[in-house]
Amino acid sequence: QKQFDQQIFEKQKAFDQQLFANEKIFKQKLLASDQVLAEKDQRERELDQTLLAKEQLLFEKDLFLLKKDQQLHQLREKQTETSALLQSKEAILSAKDSLVASKDDIIRDLQEQLDHLRKSHVAQVIERKDGEISSMKTQLECLSTQLKHLNTAYLALNPFPKGTHLKWQKCKDMKNGMSCARTVLIRGRVYVGGGDTEDGYDTEYLIHEYHPIQEKWSTLPPAPVCWFGMG
Repeated sequence: QKQFDQQIFEKQKAFDQQLFANEKIFKQKLLASDQVLAEKDQRERELDQTLLAKEQLLFEKDLFLLKKDQQLHQLREKQTETSALLQSKEAILSAKDSLVASKDDIIRDLQEQLDHLRKSHVAQVIERKDGEISSMKTQLECLSTQLKHLNTAYLALNPFPKGTHLKWQKCKDMKNGMSCARTVLIRGRVYVGGGDTEDGYDTEYLIHEYHPIQEKWSTLPPAPVCWFGMG
């Protein structure tokens, strides 16, 4: 019996040792599994961060493309405006050249007629030609005035052409003097608004337009809001 108990005790001891060893192995495997899961979670977090960074880059790319499209649209609009201004400038230059040619022709005709009158020494012819010369001078003055207007319009569309010497020129006065008003130049016309008159009457709602070719001031419909001291 004592030997049998000793065998049972040894078997129980061996079983406990085996159980302890198995439990230690199980804990090691569990710890390794937890480490694997932790590494997996870390990789998933890194992957999420990578995806988030890619989405941010895609968003910035779309934003950049949108800004680029807007800039291209603005550039096309500016090119259209520039083309229109160039066409207007070419038309004005063509009209100016025509007027200059007409002026030269009239001066040449006048000179030829004057030379003819000096050679003829006929008083009646001179009296008759005086009227014609006076009429031609009137036409020449009209052409000079038109040329002046075209020059004013040309300078309004191209105020600083290359090689041009700028100078001040007095225009027609307004009906009433104004102070503290705002003045802008748009497509060859001058617009003045706001401020007040020199006699103190309130004119903040009024807008005046000056036409350089016609040398004429006109009053536009009042503005919906008033302003003062805008420079």
